[in-house]
Order: sequence, then structure tokens, then C-alpha cells
Amino acid sequence: MAKRNINWDEDKLKKWIQEGRGQGEGKDYKPWLTVQDFPSKGRVSRVFGWKTKRIHHFFTDTETRYFYLLEWEDDVLDIREHYPLFNCEEVIQNKAGLNFDLFKDKDTGTPYILSTSFLITLKKTDGKIAYVARSLKADCELERKTALERLEIERRYWQSQNIDWAIVTQKEIPVVKAKNIEWIHSSLFPADERGFT
Repeated sequence: MAKRNINWDEDKLKKWIQEGRGQGEGKDYKPWLTVQDFPSKGRVSRVFGWKTKRIHHFFTDTETRYFYLLEWEDDVLDIREHYPLFNCEEVIQNKAGLNFDLFKDKDTGTPYILSTSFLITLKKTDGKIAYVARSLKADCELERKTALERLEIERRYWQSQNIDWAIVTQKEIPVVKAKNIEWIHSSLFPADERGFT
């Protein structure tokens, strides 16, 4: 099996943008990160979405379980995982105390494109559309300085966009409910729509 190329430079950034990563909505959305991009430290998942009619990519069980909870909610219209924060330094108005250099490739100096776990499109009770952003993190990660720096950049990015943002840890996810939804999830569509012959 070929080794994954995890180097980051301007050419790779341009290539990913040309591929349409981080762009589109619904079935046309392509996540910024996919399970093929990095070696995994745990279990990854690819799940066909009820709402989006496309394959979603998740790096942790917590992300996958949160996705199932979103799928079950009637007011959720679209789920975009690994949503990129393009032009972070330009979008964030209050840069005080932020160290963007932590998130640049050490060899090339190219800034990494940070991403938020989920950008969710909701239908409000008045019929209007709203967006919320959620970052999923293991609670132990919230003790790491670099993780906190990254989360603060995310918080200020979404604040500048006037979009509600919050952190979700595994402690906030009802595991039994998520597993129950997972259990019935693949039964919604006929076998040919799930990709089986």
C-alpha cells in the first residue's frame, strides 16, 4: 500500500481547492478532509447520509455518533463535516493573543487550513435557515495548549461570521441513542441505494 503524502505546501492547497474540497452543499459538498488523507490513530467511518445522499467521512467514533444524532433531528437540513476555515487571518477581526504560526507547515511555511468538525444547516420554527458550527473534541484534548489555541481561532472565526459555535465532547453524546440510530440507519434505503448489488 502506498504511503500517504502528508506534506503541506501551496501546490497541495491549490490542488485541494481545485478538487472542490470544502465547497458545495448537500450532496455536492466535499469535505476538506477525508479518511484517505491521514493515517488514523483510531477507527474511521464512511457513512452514507440520509439527508445529504452522499458519503460522510469521520475520524472518530464521537464524530460518527454525533452525526447519527444530527441525522435523526427533523430540523437539520444539511450536515457538512470537516468544514474549512478559509482565510482565517483575514476573517478574524480580533487577532489579539492568537498565534497563527503554530498552524503552519514547519518546512514550507504554508498555513494549514483549519476545519470545524461540523457546519450544520437548520430550519428554524419560523421557516428561516440558520447555521451552527460544532467542534468535537475528546475532553482530555481540552487540557492541551495547542488544542486550546486552535479552538480559540475557531471560536473567533465563527464569531466574525455571526454563526453560533460550541465545543462538544464525548460526555455530551448519548451513546445508546446514537448506537440505536446507527443500528436502523442503513435500513432506510433499499440495498441498491446503499451501493450493494
